[in-house]
Amino acid sequence: MKRGQRFRCMICGSEVVLIRAKTGAVRPVCCNQPMTLTKDSVRMYRCPVCGSEAGVIREKSGGLRLICCNVPMQALAA
Repeated sequence: MKRGQRFRCMICGSEVVLIRAKTGAVRPVCCNQPMTLTKDSVRMYRCPVCGSEAGVIREKSGGLRLICCNVPMQALAA
């Protein structure tokens, strides 16, 4: 399991993003069916000052900047 992995329910379209990956295996279920792991993942960022994290689900303009504690958030390795 890796941070930023995205799961989708093939019945209703709900989506889940894995925020923190540990040693267990995440197996989300929706509409009584296992959710499908999608091939695209969410880009994750962390604030170097306070440690807050954010995930970019969709970026349309290419000009998105994430600012926290008055400094740019840093991209985490995929």
